[in-house]
Amino acid sequence: MKVKSKDATPCEFNPMRIWVIVFISIFGFYLMIGTSSAKTLSKEEVEATWEELLRKEEYRIIEYLNRKYLKPTTDMLSNDKTIFVREGREGFLWGFFGLSEGGGWDIEGRLEAEVSIEKGILQLYSKKTIKRSPGFMFPPIGAIEPTYDREKYPIWEFRLILRNLDNRQQIQTLKSIPVPATEVLQHLSYKFNPDDPSCPLGQRCPRGELHYDASRNVVVEILGIRDPFNVEVPLPESSAPMQEEKQ
Repeated sequence: MKVKSKDATPCEFNPMRIWVIVFISIFGFYLMIGTSSAKTLSKEEVEATWEELLRKEEYRIIEYLNRKYLKPTTDMLSNDKTIFVREGREGFLWGFFGLSEGGGWDIEGRLEAEVSIEKGILQLYSKKTIKRSPGFMFPPIGAIEPTYDREKYPIWEFRLILRNLDNRQQIQTLKSIPVPATEVLQHLSYKFNPDDPSCPLGQRCPRGELHYDASRNVVVEILGIRDPFNVEVPLPESSAPMQEEKQ
């Protein structure tokens, strides 16, 4: 005859414990498969790609948007002298089952103006850099779009270069002109302050113009900002070295 112990208690069903075990199992599995996803590009790698396209005068749009692939999702010619490189594969918790994506670096710029001179071709480029935080999809209620700090980004730069006529991939930077994000005129829906002046409809803000007079130096004019300004840039001596073509 079996005697039932007074201390024995029946096994209780704990739903919270089950959910914890399920979550840990799924999370561990996702960490395992997440390591096999394509490596996202760093800011330095995105910038190197952009700079290489500028040096080669290849006006292209290149986007990395799918974590499963190393190759770009988009690689196409630009019809307006734009160079655009985007890394948009960053997500919270390795993308969290494809629900989080869109984070990474965007670098975009364009040829603003060019003038042929005896020493080569003067070219003025704009360059805009943005760091985006990933978005997140909530199937029942919608999505949180990728965002960026609008007081810090975009980081704007205008760059004046001299391109060699005999070998156009040889370039020399004559001047780099930074423009703070808070100085750029915004369109109505993006203004920091309702009292700030707006970017005129149909215009790009900021933008640059190039003026050259053989008897003077080169003048770069920066427009589309709170206080437009000019920068006078001296031309280099003939013997000044240029950036060598990379093999």
